[in-house]
Amino acid sequence: MKRKYRVIVLLASVFLLNITNAQTVSPGYIVTTEKDTIRGFIIDQTDAELGLGIEFKKELSNPKASYFSSGDLLGFGFNYGRIFERVSMEDDSNDSIKVFAKRIVQGKIDMLVWRRPKGDSPYIFLTNKPSRREVYMTRPREKSASKDSKTPNTLDKKKHIGLLIYVKSDSSNHFRGQEDFRYSKKSITKNILAYNSSFDKDFPVSQYKDPKKFTYDITVGIPILWTPEGFNFRVAFYRNKTLPEKSRKISLTRGISYRHWTEGEEYEGDLKNVDDNYKQQLLTIIPIGVNVHGNSGRIRPYAYIGVGLTFLLMTNHHIVNYENTGDSYTFLPIPSINIGAGAKIKVGSNFILCELTPAGAGGGLYLNLGYSF
Repeated sequence: MKRKYRVIVLLASVFLLNITNAQTVSPGYIVTTEKDTIRGFIIDQTDAELGLGIEFKKELSNPKASYFSSGDLLGFGFNYGRIFERVSMEDDSNDSIKVFAKRIVQGKIDMLVWRRPKGDSPYIFLTNKPSRREVYMTRPREKSASKDSKTPNTLDKKKHIGLLIYVKSDSSNHFRGQEDFRYSKKSITKNILAYNSSFDKDFPVSQYKDPKKFTYDITVGIPILWTPEGFNFRVAFYRNKTLPEKSRKISLTRGISYRHWTEGEEYEGDLKNVDDNYKQQLLTIIPIGVNVHGNSGRIRPYAYIGVGLTFLLMTNHHIVNYENTGDSYTFLPIPSINIGAGAKIKVGSNFILCELTPAGAGGGLYLNLGYSF
């Protein structure tokens, strides 16, 4: 029993380790304020982390990288096509600040996006190359409280529509339906791409799409605490999707798990009329969940939670007048919440994982071992 508790303490200790950023270095370039292009290597981080400054070195062998803030450069880019440009805007105090925004669309109108460090709605920057008209926009707020009154003031929820029409100085009829007026990065990107396609001959159109990273986990486990009598095991398969340029510590996960319990197929009771359960099979489908994890180091802690639906098949001894007349079956769909926590140990380019998963009322606490690739 002490050994089981030591496993739990060890996993909890690992999970409480500080989660640090991965120091991935990618080839790229910087553009100085004198418009000189210098090639080298950039510490590859999320958009929000790169938005205020970058770490750059000319040679990969250099032990230390130089830091450049958004005021030191006109822009930078990675060789795989991810490009940032310096833009100016006003902060909440109406002070002018400079940040690095990522280019999403290139054409007659260029579209750039700045993801803020706090993870709020991103700023969108639009530049019309021929007219040199520039605008930036954020998600409209529906209401704001007046300083002199508790009565909220309603703001223009469609201010971005006017900004879009303004930046399209030579064409304002590219809103084909009400859906084009909804403020979101996706809808505005779609609208700008439609506009740019009309001028593709003079201004070639390109779009940068955030890459997706998929990993897969396979686990097998047995209960180590609060174990019900009989034979028990659990197997699971998960797929994790990460948007590394948005966040490298949060993944969306979905999966499926199967749990089996058997107490014994021979009936040894003295019941009169009853269905005596001796086997349970639980198939859980998890369509959506969130996995929070470390993204660097050899040992990477993680925890996940997901909602799903469990299909329970119960096999029973059907007892009539003290006689076992055979098996009866009960089938139940049950809403479920799936949680777990553990650590992944890096082995080559993949991982060995160890996690703890509660199996619900009467199901015990499972220790799962597995492989992540």
